[in-house]
Amino acid sequence: MIKQIDTPSYIIDKKILKRFNQRQTVFGRKLYNAKSDFYKKGMYDNSSKIISKNKEGYSHLDFARIMGSWTVYDYFHNAFSWEKLTDASLVMEKPVLEKFPVKDNVKMSKEIKET
Repeated sequence: MIKQIDTPSYIIDKKILKRFNQRQTVFGRKLYNAKSDFYKKGMYDNSSKIISKNKEGYSHLDFARIMGSWTVYDYFHNAFSWEKLTDASLVMEKPVLEKFPVKDNVKMSKEIKET
């Protein structure tokens, strides 16, 4: 519930603060900024290229973690609720993703627990 008040406890100086142009977010630039490297490209089109550079934080495992977190966010509405999920309509059909290759079960178990 949103409670509206007549007198806010703060004042926004419109000379200093301006509304942020949503087209400048990474999601907006993908659609509207022809100068960006990822203009009109799929969200994960460059993932293989980025993973192959072996930069810290951009490994195949990191990508799998990202996909897992987005899957929870996108496909399990109310997943972050304190209440138990009981309504099946709040769970969308799961996407078909390529299985992440696991070579060492003990190491992967540790990685998942740290994630």
